[in-house]
Amino acid sequence: MLFRSLDLLAHQGLPSTLISPELVANSSVIAVRQPVYQRLRQLGATDFGAVVNQTLAGQLRLGYANPYISSVGLDFLHTLLWSSAGHQRDGRPLMEDELARPQVKASFELFQQRMAASSPSYLELIDVWKQRPDSLDALIMDRRSYWSLRREPGFADLMAIPFGSQLNSPLAAFAWTTPAEREALQRFAAFAQSAPLQDLARRSGFAADPSSATAARPPRASGSVLAMAQRLWKQRKDGGRTVYLELVIDTSGSMAKQERLNQLKRAVIGASQTINPGNQVGLVTFNDSV
Repeated sequence: MLFRSLDLLAHQGLPSTLISPELVANSSVIAVRQPVYQRLRQLGATDFGAVVNQTLAGQLRLGYANPYISSVGLDFLHTLLWSSAGHQRDGRPLMEDELARPQVKASFELFQQRMAASSPSYLELIDVWKQRPDSLDALIMDRRSYWSLRREPGFADLMAIPFGSQLNSPLAAFAWTTPAEREALQRFAAFAQSAPLQDLARRSGFAADPSSATAARPPRASGSVLAMAQRLWKQRKDGGRTVYLELVIDTSGSMAKQERLNQLKRAVIGASQTINPGNQVGLVTFNDSV
């Protein structure tokens, strides 16, 4: 979690109280294959903007995760829209009215068309990359995962391009947190921030970005801006392509237990309401036969 997540929760009516602003240091990076990194260098820049421009030009296969689920995915989405609005030059924060501008929407839709892969979690995309190393040129992830992936066979040549906010892993309490739970959280924070644990974290790859001065660093956005950015992603995540979704549902006798089938029905209805117009959905049920 990072402060963006807490800002989103506050916007949704769930304010929090900080127990600790940071448990371990971490940051967002674009992990790039060495040949692609060298090509960017030859073109004159190895930064966030260069990756975006090469993706838009169809010259770089980039993957990133769902910004509703992944903090790194949300960090990338916000940085991308902030950059598209022209704020990498002036450093000002992204505002809600800017997300409604036709040029920002058109640029983002083109980016979605050019993007190579998406998944709920970048950890899933890392697994795909391991199985098919030639499937991507670059992938959005946190620095800890980048450090770990570089130790895998065939990935030692990865280079990191930093962007976005520090992933500060805050610890927070909410209105329903009891006094005993708050005390437990405070003790856990003290434990996690102790010298031996912080040293272990550093040896495990947790670290702040050492080159923050040269990275795309948007100012902290409000929860309302982040929520609007997520909605923009939802509306244009398919990049104008038709998505075909087939649901395979178990309707056997065991689904009658513990309200499973009714819960499944509610989930399917809820999912159907989040699908963009123009996409296609199919339903297959099975019990002892399909």
